[in-house]
Amino acid sequence: MLTVQLNGERIVLEQPLPLDQFLMQYLTGSEPSLPFAVALNGVFVPKQDYSLRLLNHHDALEVLSLIVGG
Repeated sequence: MLTVQLNGERIVLEQPLPLDQFLMQYLTGSEPSLPFAVALNGVFVPKQDYSLRLLNHHDALEVLSLIVGG
């Protein structure tokens, strides 16, 4: 088992997951429809690389949504 943090919340995983699968599983069951960005351990990950990034024990993810307003 391994643990990761998603926006400060600890999540226990049974096995390592690629970032795209993790997002689909832990963000309301599918990718958010709003534009968003993902930082893995403080480094932004391009969307085309989500399937290439395997989450490791103690990784920290921040998912940031675009907020528009004035």
